[in-house]
Amino acid sequence: MKDVTERVKMEVQLVQSAKLAAIGEMAAGVAHELNNPMTVIIGTAQLMLRETEEGKAESELLNDIVNCGLRCKKIIQNLLTFSRQDEYPLAPTDINEEVQRVLSLIQYQINRNNIEITQDLCPDLPKFTANGHQLQQVLINFILNARDALDTVEREKKIEIQTRLDTGSDGQKYIVVSVKDNGIGIPPENLSKIFNPFYTSKEASRGTGLGLTVSLGIVEAHGGTITVDSVPGEGSTFSMVLPVDNN
Repeated sequence: MKDVTERVKMEVQLVQSAKLAAIGEMAAGVAHELNNPMTVIIGTAQLMLRETEEGKAESELLNDIVNCGLRCKKIIQNLLTFSRQDEYPLAPTDINEEVQRVLSLIQYQINRNNIEITQDLCPDLPKFTANGHQLQQVLINFILNARDALDTVEREKKIEIQTRLDTGSDGQKYIVVSVKDNGIGIPPENLSKIFNPFYTSKEASRGTGLGLTVSLGIVEAHGGTITVDSVPGEGSTFSMVLPVDNN
């Protein structure tokens, strides 16, 4: 008998890659289509605002239109950036800015699930060399996994995103980006499996089992690692640990 496990895994990975490429192309197309009418909406509202006396109700409504339109433009731009992530080389990266870009993309999904999301971002983090768009992919995976872990929780649902600077025993500095939830947690016997390709505890329609595998590959390519702390019934914390450039 011939073991075809590896070949089957490779075929599934190729299919998944093709799906992701198609989704990225579709997202870019939708973003381009939305960009032009949104520019018109913002421009028209700004012109009307110039002809409206400040303080009137109409002025406040027009300001709301402009502000919401600008927020939509930012989301569209982030979507375009995310869909073109492979085109971007390594560059000086501000991890807090990457966190904000991710939140602008998926905040609505989190809020729609009645989840409170909070941020504790260290303001003095140094920039480091990275592909920021790939790190966005990892962070999105962490947050969506946290959302799924809160599906069956009846208490108040919370996700906290934290950034900080740590120093290793060898003096190397590391930027740590953590996503903590108060969801169902991970059983101890499954902790060693979660980075295995195609391992997933989700329904087939919600998970491919590749998210954490791809995320670990991205982080390791940056010289870092992913750590996991979890208590069944209480929640989990996933952390990207990324080395800061030595000068």
